[in-house]
Amino acid sequence: MKYAAAVDIGRAKVQVALLDEMYNIVDVQSFDSDIDDPNKTLDEIANRVLKLTKTICGIGISCPGILDAMKGTLLYTPNLGDKWYGLHITEALSKRTGLPVYLENNANLAGLAEAIIGEGKNYKVIQFLRISANVGAGLIVNKKIFKGAHGFANEFSPIRIVSSSGGEFDKIGNHISETAIISKAKETGLKVNSVKEVDELAKSGNEKAVTIMKEAKVHLANLINTIIAFTDPDMVVLGGSVPFEIEGFTEEVEALVKEQMLEVVSPLVRISRSRLNEDSNLIGACNLVFSKETYGLR
Repeated sequence: MKYAAAVDIGRAKVQVALLDEMYNIVDVQSFDSDIDDPNKTLDEIANRVLKLTKTICGIGISCPGILDAMKGTLLYTPNLGDKWYGLHITEALSKRTGLPVYLENNANLAGLAEAIIGEGKNYKVIQFLRISANVGAGLIVNKKIFKGAHGFANEFSPIRIVSSSGGEFDKIGNHISETAIISKAKETGLKVNSVKEVDELAKSGNEKAVTIMKEAKVHLANLINTIIAFTDPDMVVLGGSVPFEIEGFTEEVEALVKEQMLEVVSPLVRISRSRLNEDSNLIGACNLVFSKETYGLR
């Protein structure tokens, strides 16, 4: 049995996991991120990896932001902070462990996990969207991450939409993310601390909350409609806190998307909620190692 280490670096915490070639998580540990000291974080990652109980063939790293995966470099990672910009993370961790290390964007890896063993395992083209504190995306074609000409494909954060409130252009993430939903609710005077609380107020008939939740679903449906028009995926998989904390969210968004489609296309629209969720980054990172190892890439 082969084993790999998977590392998921987030703003709040870092996870280090041991997975086998069947993608079973044998062991997982976590510790608080130190975004002000990348080297301290890398030292702790290396320490945890070297103490794993099985011999591993490599390390896969899941990280937010815009990356140069070929060079193993972090280019733009606002979730972690500017001290991480330009960090050659694969080289740094390989020196600490003596192991081959591979890097990829977290949403790309989550999508890859969904395509391999998740909701999309029986399909060819999978679009993954993580709707959480921020919005992330990954397009998977034939079990491979589609990266585009320069490695920046599916970076949706720069997309601008017309704000329904002021008619001004705004980022799509400022309307559909967990952060956006909570922020909008607080701006209207609602006392909430989670997206679930906003949804509960909406379901109880609070007009402000109803409007906020409706706008989030409509904007997300519009985004998915655009994605389908360009890439025609077999399935769109939603992950992250918003679809997981809000009952019926995925189904409502799917219905909104189908309403926009031509009659011949509507029956082909499939939108599903992830069944891997928080484990998807680790599973994708594990596959990153095994796929490189299979082709003898170091």
